Amino acid sequence: GGSSSTQTVVVTLAEDDEYINITKSTSASYCATLNILGDSKMDTGGNSAEYYLNQPNYPCFTVTALTTAPDNHMVTVTATMTDKYNNVWIDEFEIEIVPTGAKLIVDGIKISGDGSLNKGESVKFNVGIYNEGTSSTQSVVTTLATDDDYVTVVKNISGCSNISLSSGGKIDTAGYTGSSYLNYLVYPCFTAIALGTTPDNHIATVTAIMTDKYNNVWTDDFEMMVLP
Repeated sequence: GGSSSTQTVVVTLAEDDEYINITKSTSASYCATLNILGDSKMDTGGNSAEYYLNQPNYPCFTVTALTTAPDNHMVTVTATMTDKYNNVWIDEFEIEIVPTGAKLIVDGIKISGDGSLNKGESVKFNVGIYNEGTSSTQSVVTTLATDDDYVTVVKNISGCSNISLSSGGKIDTAGYTGSSYLNYLVYPCFTAIALGTTPDNHIATVTAIMTDKYNNVWTDDFEMMVLP
């Protein structure tokens, strides 16, 4: 908001918070030295006018938050701005660490063969995952667990994919989307085994545990009926 210009401004950031780390890009195309006219704005990538704070593909700084950070934790960051004449300006801003906006749920399952699990039978199947949240997530690994007396589920490692989901996206545990979603069982991710002593129409509850690359975890239950 000053009235005079300044040249070749270099910006550094510092914080002493235990839950985040800030690093600066070494690329000159990402972090510019800034020439700022009086009463004007420029971001640390050298962008102004309609491009000001509107070029996220070329970031000057990277902020990494630990997964152990408390929800809605506030971090104070100090910006030090130094120009070619060794004038120095210092200002502070805050970054809030919020829980992920992604929310993963089980959207359904697809069983091979006739599509049903009979007692005394072993079937292969995939699980459909839906992200009903507001943000994307990457490298999701899905495991299944059940304490049912009659049904066991095991994972077929060769048929499982680490999956990524955008907000509103669907993908099955073999990595298929679109028309192949829950419709392509050449490489199923899981196997369910029902004992021959299973009561007719017995319902087993299975829990899906979905963990992404940031160690966010979602759980959801679904049911499998064992037919005669």
